[in-house]
Amino acid sequence: MSLKARFKLLISTKHRQVLVLFLCGALLGLGQLVRAGESVVKQGISQTAADKRKLANGFYIVSKKAPELKDVEPVGQDEYALLYDYHLLDPSEREAPCYVVLKTASFIPLSLAEKPQRGEDTKGKSMLGLQLSQDQVSPLERFTKINLGGTVAIVIGGDVVTMHQIKQKISGGRVQITRCSDKGCEVLFTELKKDHVGP
Repeated sequence: MSLKARFKLLISTKHRQVLVLFLCGALLGLGQLVRAGESVVKQGISQTAADKRKLANGFYIVSKKAPELKDVEPVGQDEYALLYDYHLLDPSEREAPCYVVLKTASFIPLSLAEKPQRGEDTKGKSMLGLQLSQDQVSPLERFTKINLGGTVAIVIGGDVVTMHQIKQKISGGRVQITRCSDKGCEVLFTELKKDHVGP
């Protein structure tokens, strides 16, 4: 083989080596990017779950409601957007999922004077009876009086459990959660026992 041919072969071989090294580096970098992306996604999911748990059990005024998240944005500093998917309600009571925006600056905590009471409504469906602690009775009465005609959401365990229009002030601190499925009521009962501060 001539010197010129050997030189071309050497250059060609080096080019192939460089190309292989380049491709290996690119694939390695891509793998790192994928792993980083997965990490960010996982981190985002865990942060979302953690943020959701930071929303205290209680009564919140609903300021917006829409089928899509983009329809309730932007969300204010003292507001919280949450998906209401009706999964705790009896199947016959469920509607299409929607997003609601809750006012967090003023809400009534679900602090209970006694353990939640299981029962059935007039239609034989599961319900829970709640008695708020004495220090929350007057605040709930004022809260419902000020917001007459508005919509209140009850949040338990980071989920919107039910929403109702406030038609009259609630006196005495006694509240009923109706329309929940048997399983849904059991989930709520377990969660609400944590808010029991009475004997």
